[in-house]
Amino acid sequence: VPPSTQQLTGNMEQYTSSEEGIANAIDYFVRLSEQISPGTLDIEIPVVSHLVALLHNYEQSCNALATYDQQFLELTKQSFYNFQKPFQVRVSCEKNHACTSPAIVQGTTVSIEPTHPSIPSDIQDNRSNYNTEYATLFDLSRAISQSVVLLQCSLASVIKSGQLSPSCAVAIFFSIARQLVLTSVVPSGSSICSQLVQVLLTIGRSYIKGNKEYQLPLLNLLLDSPSLSMNPSIRRSLNTAARSFVGEEEEEVDTQARLTPVDLYELFTPRSLITSNDPSQYLDLLSSISSRSEKSSEELERLSQCFNPNEFLPIIGANASDSLIDQLFQLIPGLLSKPSFSKIGTAYMEYVVRAGHQHRVLGMLFSPNVPGEFASRFIANMNLQQVDVQTSVSILQNLFTWLPLGEQHIDVATKLLEMLTVNCSSFMAQFQTENQTGYTSEGKPVESPLWNILYQFFSSRGLIH
Repeated sequence: VPPSTQQLTGNMEQYTSSEEGIANAIDYFVRLSEQISPGTLDIEIPVVSHLVALLHNYEQSCNALATYDQQFLELTKQSFYNFQKPFQVRVSCEKNHACTSPAIVQGTTVSIEPTHPSIPSDIQDNRSNYNTEYATLFDLSRAISQSVVLLQCSLASVIKSGQLSPSCAVAIFFSIARQLVLTSVVPSGSSICSQLVQVLLTIGRSYIKGNKEYQLPLLNLLLDSPSLSMNPSIRRSLNTAARSFVGEEEEEVDTQARLTPVDLYELFTPRSLITSNDPSQYLDLLSSISSRSEKSSEELERLSQCFNPNEFLPIIGANASDSLIDQLFQLIPGLLSKPSFSKIGTAYMEYVVRAGHQHRVLGMLFSPNVPGEFASRFIANMNLQQVDVQTSVSILQNLFTWLPLGEQHIDVATKLLEMLTVNCSSFMAQFQTENQTGYTSEGKPVESPLWNILYQFFSSRGLIH
């Protein structure tokens, strides 16, 4: 169900001073708080809309400056042209009439000439336009800074004074996040981004964090946004610019200290769904995240830290419902295929093994999504050598249903077979009781139930005939 929307108006255009602007913004948010209905997650806030427009204009101004610079370089290259011009010099003989004629020296020189009389004026116009646009950029920067301060101070005031209702605070949070912070219009790692993230954290820590009602909308917002990580090249550019400004001998500017949208993951608290007896939705959230391949490794790592198996598994206990067990089995292969979530997947596998689902676990280990190396390590830790002969036989019979196996799981099956037979004391004791040799004198397998199971496996692999 899409979130409800509410169109709101307010006069927040121009003020004679920053103090007057903040006072008017505070009054606006107080009135807004009285109009917002619960469940509203999308509203139009004038100062936010104005800030979005300013940022778009700022981006266009930066692009215009880059265009003017490119045109300037092209005009400069076209200002003059050079060409080779031959020359000839006659040198008189120093011995008067001893030479039959003067010496003639020939060569070439390079001449440089203007290409077109309009080029100098075009360059002058280009630099004039550049200077005008540069001044516009500073005006936009000043207006953006004032708008951010207006938003920061007014919201801080109404939150501190308790004049903002929870419904209004939540609506403001999602609107600022969706329209500003979690978009490409605000560069991640910039000062303005850090300030806006701080605004969202102030609101989110009071009204979003730990509230199960907003975990799914928040997760959808985070997953649908562009990459939230600060690009390393941006961080390097910021540090380079800082060094050129303060001098190489100064300390490097710590851009790591700036807040980025990734810091908003702090507000994502799926644990609130467990404590409210809704573990199924908790796993749904985990499934939504682990299936997203376009997010950066940093983002996936931060999100995976929000799902602590040591919090989840003790709460569901040893008597999980069949539907929850089925949900875990559907989820585990995807978790194991993602490095950021492999520890969570391993913990869930160990849980379902303890819950008595060894057969399903082994079958899942042969899934194409589960790496063979992981399956080998996990089977080695299952201590199957100690199972009774009935369990060993049951697992071996299931092994036949998983054939044919992918190349990555051949070694896994061999290891499992070894653990359940020659390394399993109960199996070997029963096998030796049934027969002393594996074949009759005619070379046929003996009538031994255990040997018949092994024979079926090896013959299906083409190892014996």
